[in-house]
Amino acid sequence: MSALTLLCLEIATAVGIALATSFYLRPALAESLRLICGSPESQRFWLGFTHLMLLFAPLLCVMLFQMPQEIRYEQLANALRVGLLQILLGIFVALLAVGWNIWHFAHRAAPGPAAVPITEE
Repeated sequence: MSALTLLCLEIATAVGIALATSFYLRPALAESLRLICGSPESQRFWLGFTHLMLLFAPLLCVMLFQMPQEIRYEQLANALRVGLLQILLGIFVALLAVGWNIWHFAHRAAPGPAAVPITEE
């Protein structure tokens, strides 16, 4: 198998996994962002940003770590395993970054404990 064919296969796999992850997260993420963001425009921006991040992170891992070489048929399973590991690493890093940011902003935006008024008797 040529290096170009393997790269195309890894890119297609990365895009497929990223789209499936985005599709799975979209309803819950949209609801979370609706609660955190102050406006629908802000929510749309961060939702789009998150989807792009989930798409580009695994592609970046594939492009950075893929070694261009001719692959013999016997080595194909190992090459695909390494490619899948790179893709999943990219998805994992992107999800960590998104999750950390949402957690950070949700806790910062959450109201603190209600102040109890002091009354003089």
